[in-house]
Amino acid sequence: MPTRTINLKMVLGKKNDRAELRQALWTTHREVNHAVAKIEKMLLLCRGCEYRTIGPDGEEVVVTRIDVEKHAIQMAREAQELNHKGGAGRDEDVLKALRQFYEMVVPSCQLDKKGDSEKGNAQASLPAIRLWIDL
Repeated sequence: MPTRTINLKMVLGKKNDRAELRQALWTTHREVNHAVAKIEKMLLLCRGCEYRTIGPDGEEVVVTRIDVEKHAIQMAREAQELNHKGGAGRDEDVLKALRQFYEMVVPSCQLDKKGDSEKGNAQASLPAIRLWIDL
């Protein structure tokens, strides 16, 4: 997955009267990172392919396609239950729908007729939201 980085420098001062502001900024930073990690995990599950990550001990860990598919189906079935549509579709259909969702949200995963990555934008991926809701 591509990495996007934005560097910011905020001078908040080290005085005690700025401690609350520093704590609020750190809390926001932590929560944004947590949310991004959840989105990344969901997209990896929807993609349905093996991937590599770093484990808690700093070692590289390979997450196999079988594990990805197992967790993707579990994620989708939990979403179905929350939407009162438990058990809809065969596992194969669920995995196919998740992949279609991924391709709509991340069109660059596909190649055009010239062999270049497809282009896309946020508006073009809106039908993917409907697909996800209807799972």
